[in-house]
Amino acid sequence: MNVFLGFLYVLKIILSSVASIFLMIAIYLLKKLDVFHINLRMLIMHALLCIFVNNIIQMLRFAISLSQNIKCSSHNQFPAPFCAFLCINGVFICMERLYATFNFSKYENENFSYFLAKIYAVLWMILTLCSLLKFWEGILPGRYNNSLNCELQMIRENPLKTQWHLILTLLFFW
Repeated sequence: MNVFLGFLYVLKIILSSVASIFLMIAIYLLKKLDVFHINLRMLIMHALLCIFVNNIIQMLRFAISLSQNIKCSSHNQFPAPFCAFLCINGVFICMERLYATFNFSKYENENFSYFLAKIYAVLWMILTLCSLLKFWEGILPGRYNNSLNCELQMIRENPLKTQWHLILTLLFFW
């Protein structure tokens, strides 16, 4: 394995670890402090948890690449199921904020956490199934190439085609 590529993999693992720690602190603070309404807090916590899970998966992927001297993993850094989850979550946040704006007088006493918990249970099951399928597809032999070169080659060929889910996530969530 190239020394520079190994350094980048180690740097990616370190950055993912630090980001994961900050995400867990943010989730803990959202859960502990009553800063936002319970409905908005639940929506934001699920979005942060989705990003946290993706960080852990990517960190493990790079750790496996380093330990097994694999030169590449051709999957995206932010897989499409996670982007779809964040897009759906962004739509839920917009709907919740719209509802809170139009029904501001009675909104403070309403708690939809049971309903949201059921919806997110279904979304997490779908995300887990998609992630497991991608994981098993990714560990099959012969699927690995140089990760950075794969990404650069895909971006050179057609940047919008390979990164469409990132563009949609940016539009819907941020």
